[in-house]
This record gives sequence, C-alpha cells and structure tokens, in this order.
Amino acid sequence: MSLLDPESPSFIGPADLIQRSKAGDREAFRLLIERYQRLVAMIVFRIVPHREDGRDLCQDVFLKVYEQLGTYRGEAEFSTWIGRIARNTALNHIKKKKVLAFSDLPHEAHLISAVTSFAPSPDYCYEEAVRNAQLEREVAALPEQDRSMLALFHQEGMNYEEVGRVLGLPVSSVKSHLFRARKRLRERLGAGAAREVS
Repeated sequence: MSLLDPESPSFIGPADLIQRSKAGDREAFRLLIERYQRLVAMIVFRIVPHREDGRDLCQDVFLKVYEQLGTYRGEAEFSTWIGRIARNTALNHIKKKKVLAFSDLPHEAHLISAVTSFAPSPDYCYEEAVRNAQLEREVAALPEQDRSMLALFHQEGMNYEEVGRVLGLPVSSVKSHLFRARKRLRERLGAGAAREVS
C-alpha cells in the first residue's frame, strides 16, 4: 500500500507532508508532488493544452510551491493554495507567449485517441469518440474561467466554496457560471452527451 493511501497503516496525511517538506524533507516533498500532481496538471492543461508547454509549467508550479511553501499558513486548504499557483502560472504563460486557445487545436486527435482507447465494437468506439470530440469542442468554446470551473467541480470533485477559493470568486458567481455553462452544454449537446456535465 502507498503512503498516500488512507487505508495504509503507514499513511501520511497532507498536513504532515507539508510540515516535513517545510523542514527540508525531500521525500515528503516528493510525496506532496505525487499527491497533488493530478490537480496541478488538470488546471494547467485546461488553460495551456500544449503538451510540452504544459509539462514545463507543471514543473514550474512545483518549483514555485517548493520556494513558497514557507509562506503557506494553512488559512486555506492546501489544494486551494496550490490550485491558485497552478492557475496563475498558466495564465501568466498565456499572457507572455500568447499560445493558441484550446479551441484552435485540431480535434481529429481527440477522435483518434478516443477511438483507439476503447475495446468494444468499432461502431460503439466511433459514436463515443464523436460524442467526446463534440463535448471537448463545446467545453473549449467556453471562456477559460468556465472551463476551469467545470474541471474543478466535475473532475476534481471540489465543492462551490473550494472552486471559488481557487479561482478567487464568490460562491454566488461560481454557481451562476456553472449553471450557465452546463445549460449551454446541455442545449448544444442534447440529452445524451450532456449527462457528463449535469
């Protein structure tokens, strides 16, 4: 069992990892990266979808986390704190490099990826790939803030308050943005694909 698995007898919680990392424990910081790398990657790649740039930015995020760890006081959840660093790093990259928007990427790649990742029948694969590609296109057409909200809420399982803290928005704004974004997706996708965002 992993040290990050709550079922493991040797489980180390986030607070312990943070304290040990602050004290200079490199193994603890490595485990901290392992615990939060999915969240960081999700936030970064929603804003900067280019693979190489995204990977470099994820490394930059954890470098910043390492450098700024001493300033973390526990007033917000660590996931919120690290999420803000990830988002700001990605947005700053966009401003500096003026990279292509997510919606400008060729979507054939999504179709190929979705088709080849399924084991069922070719017909099922194709239909699922088309639905996924359509969903990707519609999500990509949303403003960056709405894309980030949907990802944090639906993929990361954050609640309204946590999403608001990561994005620096009041809960009421998060709720209204999510409502409008999901409504738009439901209208444009129809009942079948919209189940993923309801």
